[in-house]
Amino acid sequence: MDSARVFASVRGAEPGPTLIVVASIHGNEPAGAVAASRVAATLREESVRGSFVAITGNVAASSRRVRCVHHDLNRAFLPDPVAAARRGEAPAGLGAEGAELRGLVRALDDARAAARGPVFLLDLHSTSGDGAPFLLLPTSGGARLASAVPLTAVSGLLGMLRGTMVEEFRGEFDGALVAECGSHGSSAAPDCAEAVIRCVLAETGIAPPDPDAPRRLESFRGALPASLAVAYRHAIAPADRFAMRPGWRHFDPVTAGTPVADDARGPVLAPVTGRMLLPLYQPVGDDGFFVAIG
Repeated sequence: MDSARVFASVRGAEPGPTLIVVASIHGNEPAGAVAASRVAATLREESVRGSFVAITGNVAASSRRVRCVHHDLNRAFLPDPVAAARRGEAPAGLGAEGAELRGLVRALDDARAAARGPVFLLDLHSTSGDGAPFLLLPTSGGARLASAVPLTAVSGLLGMLRGTMVEEFRGEFDGALVAECGSHGSSAAPDCAEAVIRCVLAETGIAPPDPDAPRRLESFRGALPASLAVAYRHAIAPADRFAMRPGWRHFDPVTAGTPVADDARGPVLAPVTGRMLLPLYQPVGDDGFFVAIG
């Protein structure tokens, strides 16, 4: 076991499912690691059926508290780099993230090999913009886990992106889910992430239910809809000099034609009416914003 990457592991006395939590695949998103450590500290082998494993996604970026060192690790899960990682090679062209991909793929494969039942994957994130936490569903294999987590479930977004861990690896697990648990610096983000983990542990039968966990998540969701679908992604590149206009929060209503950002060409207008999602308020990233409907 890579102790620098696998920071928590609880193997129950009885066989059963395995939940693998990946935290900090973006190194400036520490909430998931805080939450997973909290959960692991409360689990006892005799009360766990199966296993709980918590993995740091990007160790190098986490040590620097930056999103990535050279390349977004959560866009690197493509067939050729993954094949190289499984051969024990650091994939070319990824800089420091080549070694990170190799280490993360090995840790995931080792956890799956040690499993004694179905294996589930939970990827925990936080966001640069403010607003309510939410779930991202892969194009398949996420419905069961999402049904147990009372946050707004957003479909379609992962299918628009190439190389995300959950979307590309969904077929290798019995269920997979992404949780965006609040803004990077929010004191509530670790609490949200912890409640998500506890709901998934209960749904999979690995640990007894925590009655407070779903109630906490319901309070985060408030009056937001149970589900939404992404209708638009605004992709950006450094040459665009993209900048979101201030004040946008996740799920804010937005009307087609509204100026929401600026770039080298002038104002950027929302192309459809819906709800704002993931407005970019950090200097790195290639997704300016999304609009969800439903």
